[in-house]
Amino acid sequence: MTAARGSRLIVLNWRDRRHPAAGGAELYCERAARELTRQGRSVVLVTSRPAGTPAREELDGYQIRRLGSWWSVYPLALLWLLRHRAEVGAVVDSQNGIPFFSPLVTRRDVPVVLLVHHVHQDLFARALRPAAARLARWLEGPASRRVYRRRTVVVLSPSARAAVRRRLRFDGPVVVVPCGADSLGVE
Repeated sequence: MTAARGSRLIVLNWRDRRHPAAGGAELYCERAARELTRQGRSVVLVTSRPAGTPAREELDGYQIRRLGSWWSVYPLALLWLLRHRAEVGAVVDSQNGIPFFSPLVTRRDVPVVLLVHHVHQDLFARALRPAAARLARWLEGPASRRVYRRRTVVVLSPSARAAVRRRLRFDGPVVVVPCGADSLGVE
């Protein structure tokens, strides 16, 4: 991913490793941040802020900015991107069911990659009340498809790629970058 005018590469993920419910998505995003930093990039991970964690931290050479809670991190991250718009050179927008919709606030020349860990459509129906599940399915599907239609989508497996194509109906480039890869192939 070649950065635009700004110099910072921003990784958006709803949690980081200090979150009590952290898992594979957090490790994947932090590994990407660490690798990109190792390649000489200035990286900022923007994430939520669980109780007892600092708002700002440096880890493995990249910056962490923690904002808001499980839900409020989404609008707060967009405000953060707006405030730092001139510094943003590229974005990795991690869709943990719902993306951050970063293309809505970044400059047009800023490359944005959507990272989809897996498709949540069925999980929403089991985990949320009916109205919330409908909203979440719409945000993950039609809304995301419209906002990210010309963006590259990165998935972790061929089955995730098939689900993104079939269930979410994304028709742009979808690239598989598996967990555990020695290199994320980002240049």
